[in-house]
Amino acid sequence: MTEAVEREGKRKIVRDAFYYDTVVFQVENTLFRLPRQKIANESETFRELLSQPAQGSSDEEPIKLKRVTVADFRSFLAVLFPAPRNREYNRPVSKSTEEWKSVFELASRWRFASIRAVAVRELEPKIEGQKNAIAWVLLARRCNVRSWLVYALTGLVKREQPLDAKDIDSLGVSTFMALMKLREEYLKLSVEAKSRSRHRSELEEALKDASARIQGSVRRQFSDELVKLDKASAAGEFGPLDDGLTKRRKRKAEGAPEAGSKSMKLEQEALLVEM
Repeated sequence: MTEAVEREGKRKIVRDAFYYDTVVFQVENTLFRLPRQKIANESETFRELLSQPAQGSSDEEPIKLKRVTVADFRSFLAVLFPAPRNREYNRPVSKSTEEWKSVFELASRWRFASIRAVAVRELEPKIEGQKNAIAWVLLARRCNVRSWLVYALTGLVKREQPLDAKDIDSLGVSTFMALMKLREEYLKLSVEAKSRSRHRSELEEALKDASARIQGSVRRQFSDELVKLDKASAAGEFGPLDDGLTKRRKRKAEGAPEAGSKSMKLEQEALLVEM
């Protein structure tokens, strides 16, 4: 696709699809110059902001991002603009759990839905064995991530450390009681697996089967909540990490009057240092 550019007294010049407009961001004391259209296409938050051509037009007038470090922003950009060998989103980008959590938080805050989905997928296999499984349960519920809730709850069912009274405050009584029941079920499955396994390989397979069965029980036990998380996520509700855009979208969908440019400015100031 090309764009024609008229110039008086000269023949028509066209801009090719590979003619990139750029935007400059400042994070801490570091400038980043990035393809403007890529950012706008991927992010609902930045799409509205970048509709104003002056925003981030030069090194002297960058868009200054706050609540993000240079290291975290670089980590995020490595997923948004992957190296040639990782060009497709479905190919792995090597990052630690903490780095992927940072990518998830920034993608949620700035509403990069496709990047958020990548971070969710990459973190899934890391959750079940985490010592802080309760924190993952709370994060999954706050940010509407169905798969994380399944893996985190399964981790709590399988962990050797018992649940205690203080966990009730974090999980809630109904979740706590459901987990206690599931832990009893898993204990029985584990005992059966060990009793009928003669060799190490047989035991590993039996325990793997027990783990799969208990995850199925978790899905059934919490099915109503999982459906709600699915619906919220599909509706673009990314939880409290999202900088106000979800609430504004809800107001608009419900036919509520727009609060005007002042409200928009306040929401964008939650994201930016300067407008």
